[in-house]
Parts: sequence; structure tokens; C-alpha cells
Amino acid sequence: MNALGMRSKPVASARRIDLDFADQPVGDQPLVETFRLLALQVRNALQGMRQRSILIMSPRPSDGRSLVASSLAHALAPLGGPVVIIDADVVGAGLTLNGSTPGWPDESTFHAAVHDGDGHAFLPLISHYRVDTTHRPQLDIVNDVQRVLEEARVLHSVAIIDTPACLSSSLAFTLAAMSGAVLYVARRRVEDASVHQEIRAQLDRLGASVLGVVFNEM
Repeated sequence: MNALGMRSKPVASARRIDLDFADQPVGDQPLVETFRLLALQVRNALQGMRQRSILIMSPRPSDGRSLVASSLAHALAPLGGPVVIIDADVVGAGLTLNGSTPGWPDESTFHAAVHDGDGHAFLPLISHYRVDTTHRPQLDIVNDVQRVLEEARVLHSVAIIDTPACLSSSLAFTLAAMSGAVLYVARRRVEDASVHQEIRAQLDRLGASVLGVVFNEM
């Protein structure tokens, strides 16, 4: 157990990986296998949840949230996608994803899919939705994310939300309260133990469901 009172899941490297997990041989790369195992655990945890969404959060910038969000999406999609990655990092540079389709269905396409009862017919395996955060109040950003989450639920998609570092913006906590579960990313810094405890206490007060911790080790 760690400072957050959760089981840890180490990630061996912080480098960005742009791999097609479905085409990688089993056991060929340890980092790929780590995310495959994490994806299996996430899939099992999401079963039965009304809101099948995972929020990726960490205390500081460069902790590896984007690495975990993109790699988890690519590992999770072959297990029963589609997956939409919601890039809501209002502070960072944003995600760059190979093998994903930018954008999200417009309103008319969405309603047509719901009416036809086959939302999977037009959804790519991995979609990438970049929230417009330019000069917008936080409430507008939250409403935008909530809309995509609800549409993803209707279309039986898993949503993975990438957020700003929670010590830089309160947005991560706001979105945590409306997500199905939280996956916490951290580096092994002894001096951050009290920070982790404070964040865990805040998440508990918000009623957020914390799935576990990914330790990003270099």
C-alpha cells in the first residue's frame, strides 16, 4: 500500500509510446504488457458502472498523465472499445496520439446513431476529443466534458479523461467527482507523501471512486 492507501502499479518508463497494442506480440515488450494488464483491471472495474469513465490525475506537471491516458486507451480498445480520450488539460500542451481519430460525432450524427440503435457503426476504435479551453470559464469546460461523457455512455464507449495537474488547477477535482473512477499517476518522491495524502482526502470528500495508483518510474 502507498501514501494514498491504494495498490500501486509501476510503469517502467516515462517515454511516450505510440504502439498498436493489438498488433504487438504477447510478452514482446514489458511496458506494453504492463499496460495490457492495467487495461484488463480497468475493464473489470468498469463493468456494471453506469458511467464508464476513467479520470487520469496527478499532483504535478510531467508526472506522466498523458502517457498513461494514451497508452491505456490503446491497450483498452482491443478489449472491447470504442474508447474516447477527452483531453481536458487546460495547462499542458495537450495529447498527440497516433492511431486515434480526432474529433467526436457532431450533434446530428450522434442523434442519428442513437435513433438507429447502432452507435458503434460510425465510431472509430479510439477517438480523441480536445476540449476547447481558450479563455473559457471552468463551468463551460466542465459542461463540455459532461456532454461528451453522457454521449459516450449512450454509445457504450469508455471515456478516458486527461486533466491538468491537480496542484495547478482545481479542474481535476471537479471532473473527478463526475467520473466513474480515478486513476492516480505519481512519481516516487518521498517529499510528496503528505501531498498524496491531502489529495486522497480531498477525493474522499468529493465522493470520488479511486481505482488505484500508477507509479511512473524513471
